Amino acid sequence: MPTIKDCGPEESRRQGISTTSSGSRPASENLEPEPLQWLLDHGDDPNRGNRKAPGTALDYVIQTYPRDRKRLTTCIEILLAAGGRTRYDVPGVLPVLRGRTDELAALLDADPALLHRRYPELDCGHSGGRLLTLRGATLLHVSEYAALFPLR
Repeated sequence: MPTIKDCGPEESRRQGISTTSSGSRPASENLEPEPLQWLLDHGDDPNRGNRKAPGTALDYVIQTYPRDRKRLTTCIEILLAAGGRTRYDVPGVLPVLRGRTDELAALLDADPALLHRRYPELDCGHSGGRLLTLRGATLLHVSEYAALFPLR
């Protein structure tokens, strides 16, 4: 399957993507929707992992500090449309990260206990020099992290 390396340096520069990149991960980790879409359009696999950095491009998007909520949700939508999978697809989390308040409301109506659920599987949420993660957090913490409903 072709990757950015197969396209050559000229096309890579035109797209604003480093030829040292390894597929959709760098574009997704930096929350760059346009290069990410270009990579996927040119055959990159959103679910390909490697030995040094296991996980999918969608895992990387979610693990990246979301300085810009719009770019975060755009990258998530691009990867989901391309068949991307993530280990963070647990009840309530993706709707919060995607800004889908209607989906979240429907989930909470169907299962009000989600409001108090703790998510020990969320090893994402790093920001700046902070070593804390969302491990054990609630959906309220996830929404603050994603700047969907800022608490400030």
